[in-house]
Amino acid sequence: MPRRWVACPMVASMEGWVRAQRSRFEHHLFAGEKLCRLSAWDWLVAHACYQMHTVSVSGKAVELQRGQMTYSVRFLAKAWGWSKTSVARYLTRLQAETMVEVESGTGRLTITVCNYEKFQTDPLTAGTGDDAAPGTAAGHDRDGLVSA
Repeated sequence: MPRRWVACPMVASMEGWVRAQRSRFEHHLFAGEKLCRLSAWDWLVAHACYQMHTVSVSGKAVELQRGQMTYSVRFLAKAWGWSKTSVARYLTRLQAETMVEVESGTGRLTITVCNYEKFQTDPLTAGTGDDAAPGTAAGHDRDGLVSA
């Protein structure tokens, strides 16, 4: 029987999101560790640009949008502790699952995390009504306050 994860009793469901530092992958405790598929996915989300950014690739300026990154398969293999073949297969699988889009060119891949906004936008500040001032009905709803 496959192992099933159960949420902590303090957590009503496994919905929502958690904030995590991007630098967690460089922590000495995990240095040199081979990543599992879930951790590799987390790595991709963590290493995607959070805002538009220009990088130099082979001496040419490449503009990356929010949710994009550019790396070689060789770099990803080293970062994840995988073979280049395993990285290529994994990226193909993520594409098939519509989790990423991959464009290749001159030894580097431009990887776009699909639904990046869904993963990285703070639900308390996005959307209609969530930015209402405290003291308003919408603000009370957002803050978990019950109005009489």
